[in-house]
Amino acid sequence: MVKVYQRYKLQKSFGVIASSSSNAVFNHDGTSCYAPSLESVTLWNLKQGTVIKQLQDGNSQTTCIARYKDLLAVGFADGSIRIWDNGVVTVFNGHRAPVTCLAFDSKGARLASGSADTDVILWDVVAEIGLNRFKGHKDQVTYQIPNSTNNLNHLISGSKDTLVKVWDITAECCVENIVSHRGEVWALAVQGSMLLTGAGDGQLRLWEINFENLAKKLIDNAQQESAEIEKSIELVGNIEKQSKERVMSIKFHSDEFFGVQGNDKLIEIFKIRNEQELKKRLARKKKRAKDDMEVELELSDKISVFNTIKTFSKIRSFDLAKGANKNQLRVLAHHSSNILELYQLDLDEKEPAKLISSIDLPGHRTDIRTLCLSEDDELLASGSSDMIKVWSTKNGNCIQTLESGYALCSAFLPGGKHLIVGTKQAHDGPIWGMQILPDKQGMVTGSQDKTVKFFKFGLIEDENYSKIAKRATAVHYRTLKLTDDVLSVRVSPDGKLLAVALLDLTVKVFYIDSLKFFLSLYGHKLPVNSMDISSDSRIIITASSDKTVKIWGLDFGDCHKSILAHQDSVMQCQFVWGTYYFFTASKDKTIKYWDAEKFDEISKLEGHFGDIWALAVGKYGNFVASASHDKSIRIWEKTDDQFVLEEEREARLEQLYNDLDVQDEKYTQEIGSGVEGYEEKESKQLEPATKSTMESLKSGELLSEALVIWQKENEDFEKYQQMVKSNPDAAKPARHPIVISSGLKDKSPEEYILHVVNSIRPSHLNDALLTLPFHQVITLLECLAKLIEKQLDPMQTQKILIFLLKQHHNEITSTRSLKPVVERIQTLSRKQLKNERDVIGYNVYSLGILLREKKQGKESYFGEPVAEERGEKRKRIVVK
Repeated sequence: MVKVYQRYKLQKSFGVIASSSSNAVFNHDGTSCYAPSLESVTLWNLKQGTVIKQLQDGNSQTTCIARYKDLLAVGFADGSIRIWDNGVVTVFNGHRAPVTCLAFDSKGARLASGSADTDVILWDVVAEIGLNRFKGHKDQVTYQIPNSTNNLNHLISGSKDTLVKVWDITAECCVENIVSHRGEVWALAVQGSMLLTGAGDGQLRLWEINFENLAKKLIDNAQQESAEIEKSIELVGNIEKQSKERVMSIKFHSDEFFGVQGNDKLIEIFKIRNEQELKKRLARKKKRAKDDMEVELELSDKISVFNTIKTFSKIRSFDLAKGANKNQLRVLAHHSSNILELYQLDLDEKEPAKLISSIDLPGHRTDIRTLCLSEDDELLASGSSDMIKVWSTKNGNCIQTLESGYALCSAFLPGGKHLIVGTKQAHDGPIWGMQILPDKQGMVTGSQDKTVKFFKFGLIEDENYSKIAKRATAVHYRTLKLTDDVLSVRVSPDGKLLAVALLDLTVKVFYIDSLKFFLSLYGHKLPVNSMDISSDSRIIITASSDKTVKIWGLDFGDCHKSILAHQDSVMQCQFVWGTYYFFTASKDKTIKYWDAEKFDEISKLEGHFGDIWALAVGKYGNFVASASHDKSIRIWEKTDDQFVLEEEREARLEQLYNDLDVQDEKYTQEIGSGVEGYEEKESKQLEPATKSTMESLKSGELLSEALVIWQKENEDFEKYQQMVKSNPDAAKPARHPIVISSGLKDKSPEEYILHVVNSIRPSHLNDALLTLPFHQVITLLECLAKLIEKQLDPMQTQKILIFLLKQHHNEITSTRSLKPVVERIQTLSRKQLKNERDVIGYNVYSLGILLREKKQGKESYFGEPVAEERGEKRKRIVVK
């Protein structure tokens, strides 16, 4: 009989305020901020410390965030970029490595992205396509800025290869390199003609941009030897700062202030003095100087430290925004320790920055090392190096925070009102293992001091606690001494056996009543980190740092099965009560669900982005809680979705093959590179901003299938039109089942093609068109001719037409059979574009009239006198 299992799915994730994988940015109002939360982005209310909303689309980790007004761009570790615009998500796929930096241009119409794959890509946010891919850096791109000052069209990028490059977007090439940096370039910022760069050597450099030189076009080859190209970016000097660590981020706030953050606990705010202040400073210098001395202003006179903010932990990123008043500046500090802080500066007075608010309660500062559930599974306790937090498993809210030592293990006492925690500073060494006894009257602990100790619960009178109620306590009454450090302890549910994992790689089993030795379980190559006993006390599982899980029988101590469970150390294992199913958690960032009877892997739960340290399974396996190095706690809930093991294996293999296909290098190589005798060309500075993804490949297959359907239906409709001439009552041809299922039974075949094209994301459309073989390109051109003739979606049809003509120009011009189709498209396109031009011209003229009326400050309605009749002079507007 085929065994059916129930699937576990991620229900909620909590405990992350701001992960260190990405930067945090202010929202446009300055009172809220967008912070990375592993695979999602959270909008926090900084004053109330509450979550406003959460943005998520995908399972990859966020790596960088950029904002322009209501547009929020987020880069991910899989190379994708998502843009949220009031809930609408646009996806860009072009990078083959994590996105490291994002920047909008001054109008928010274009987005530049840099990646660890060394490429810089410029995206059109409106058209949702990639414009250019710039290649030239030899290492990870750390910062890039689209610069359109003085109507120029340039992009400046910095990289870990120590270079700063200036790209001419119009000429599609690099026009200048800055090679003065001695270390990796980590930060860039541009304000007017000022360029600030921060490098790994800790220096903050100021550069002057010469826009006249930058505007000059490339020199002809004939004049290249005689002419000398002037540099457009010149070094002004180094700005002194307190921090000696490498510069991580630079942010401008208007023309007067900018902030600098290093790889430490400091944020330095600098002030740029205006002309009046510089004149006063120069006059003061002249007054102090001797008569014969020439006085000049130095860089330190023009730019000086205005204020510094020192935090208690290392800063991951920061952002600047306007305060409630014009003379106030707000600073957002995003800590690496999962904290957000909001500071406020008074720009008129040099006073220390004031801490307005801090969000730190909904998360731990360090790794979560232990988890435990209450008896009713309503409460979840988590422990880290300095605190214990109690959470609600229903909504993920933090109920209480308790200070403690370095927590290693924990358990709720019967009743769920008390919690006991084992720390590093306990007994004569750290307590590595703890369990409540089956009779609920006591507990057992295992420590590094080579002892297992038994405690009884009781109530004692304590005046410091209460004069009326008694305080719960644990009284030590028995000790088992061993030869090695104790790493884990477990008591069988029937209360007869005690299992102890030792540092000598063995597990010793004792009778709990007499503490006599019963069994020795050996076979692991590294210490056992965790173990558990089934509810019928017949099977024990042991999880070890040797990546294996072993299943033992408690009757004779025989090893039933040794499973290579994970790709790294297995840190936790636990049975589901009443079954032989168990869960394991590992440093390979995964949780696995196993069947101890069949020795099969049932499913794998992926979602954490760090080593998983702790695991807690609900009483009857309704849910599983896990905690990781990424500081998140995740609840995996059992669903009603049932599956068979063989189907799950096939699905996993198919997903693995798909991932390998997308990652295959053949998709990134030039066409014809596999032919014998192929000579590799020099690397290009510009390449198409595309990347093969599983979604783009599926979109190509969908379009190819639609073209086959259109070709068949088009032939049937042409035959039907011929039949109607002789027989008006002829039956219409049957539609394809896929067309009917799409709800387009009454639409023409061309409208079905348009429906399929519009269902493909604009960022994937070009990739989908590239997957079509040439005979289907011909079919698509024939379809486009009919779409243009029927005036259906002119913008989309012309966009596809232009792309096909560019990509297949040589093939189309050399195919004679296409000549009538191309000529027909040419005629129809001219007519269509003329109509569109007339519509646009009419709209532009109408908008001009509305603009003129707005400038006059008065709208004229029917029956109202015009300006001349009211005795007012009519304003003349010159239209350029």
